[in-house]
Amino acid sequence: MEKILKSSVPILLLLSIFLISFNTTEKQKKNDLQKMNLKGKVKKLTYTRYTISWKLGEETKRETDCSNVIFNKEGNKVEENQYLVPDCKVLESKLEYKYNSDNDLIGEYSYDFKGNLTYLKTYKYDYMGNLEQEVNFNPKFVDHTVTYNYKSDENGNQVEWRGIGFFEPLTKMNYDSNNNMVYSLKYDRDMLMTESNEYTYDSNGNNIDHVHRMLQLKAWKKFSFKYDNLRNVIEITEYENNSYDKISNIEKHKYKYDSKENWIEEEVKYYYTERKFSFFYKRDIEYYSEL
Repeated sequence: MEKILKSSVPILLLLSIFLISFNTTEKQKKNDLQKMNLKGKVKKLTYTRYTISWKLGEETKRETDCSNVIFNKEGNKVEENQYLVPDCKVLESKLEYKYNSDNDLIGEYSYDFKGNLTYLKTYKYDYMGNLEQEVNFNPKFVDHTVTYNYKSDENGNQVEWRGIGFFEPLTKMNYDSNNNMVYSLKYDRDMLMTESNEYTYDSNGNNIDHVHRMLQLKAWKKFSFKYDNLRNVIEITEYENNSYDKISNIEKHKYKYDSKENWIEEEVKYYYTERKFSFFYKRDIEYYSEL
């Protein structure tokens, strides 16, 4: 999940005040609607995914995912519900989100269909609003509790996170002058670099190329992306392993929009592949009253 970040905290209070007053490149905190590229005052988003397959020329369409998301008036998620398919009426699991007075996420609570807590995530911030710590707790596996510690730069970009406990990775990130992540490096507990990710952006800040490298395997994979004028992905090109130009798959997205310019239907088709299926997504969007 994308984290909510502000400016990092310098050691000296006077220096921090100076940075707050004069740093014009500070990264703005986004709510969940902005992160999800949703426009308007969305109250509830109901989501259904259909898998479309063909056999002997006959098309079959079946529901394969049903869920909804409820937002508060500040534009942040307060609840997510997952339902069993195909009827999409029986609750399978629930997520609840809690916030502090600054609208920073401080807790995620996951429940099964009986209302039993299945896992809990808590978040702590410094006095500047930077995420400092995340704790993942599973009541069934207490010994596997994991704590993540975070560091941010002066623009509020997350530049490092480290796991402590059952899982102990280290990831470092670097950003360009527009606060776009340009690469990330992942290390194992012995501080050996295991993975890297490289990102390229267009003038609108859209990620147009992503190269993922598995360093110990000496293997890498490239993906390219195209967008419409509403910043929705319309094409994803996947290349063969260790190749910049040999295409293994093209995934095309076609949308239908409502009056707020939020997509309510999405069709996903695959090319250059042997996949005998495609996806169709439907979103019903309920808005808060504008009055």
